[in-house]
Amino acid sequence: MADERKAFWERIASMPSAAEISAMEAIFDWLKATDDDAERRALWAWARAKAGGKSFRRWCFKVEGIHPQTGRRRKDRALQRISDHLAGKRDLHDETREIRLLHHTHEISDVSATITEDAGERDSLNSWIADGAFAKILSSEHDDFSWAAKRNEMRRQREAQRRKQAA
Repeated sequence: MADERKAFWERIASMPSAAEISAMEAIFDWLKATDDDAERRALWAWARAKAGGKSFRRWCFKVEGIHPQTGRRRKDRALQRISDHLAGKRDLHDETREIRLLHHTHEISDVSATITEDAGERDSLNSWIADGAFAKILSSEHDDFSWAAKRNEMRRQREAQRRKQAA
């Protein structure tokens, strides 16, 4: 019985304290700010290397199969995302401020359907107005009606009336 009690108290003494658990939860919250798994792994490997584990260069070559410069870039991006997460979003639309690599997605992905090659040649409805909205209702011999000509005629009649009244 004495051995069991001793083992119980030794186990409780070796368990992490509330402050240590809080610190670990904060670290995991920071890591959740990095969405990319490759960036997160690079950050973990770099941190282990700084704490005295396997060299970061060796980890890049052997485990990930990447160049150490790529590993450092991934680590830097992860640190930048964590820094932005902790500081709040200072620049609303500047999510790639420090990422100096080419984008692998379209910059304007939401309008790709309107700028495709056949955008102006579709058979489907491309406008809110119906196709027959401007169809002629009455067909007669005066199909070449023009509002400009009608206005010019009305202007000439008014001017003729003014001249008649002035004389």
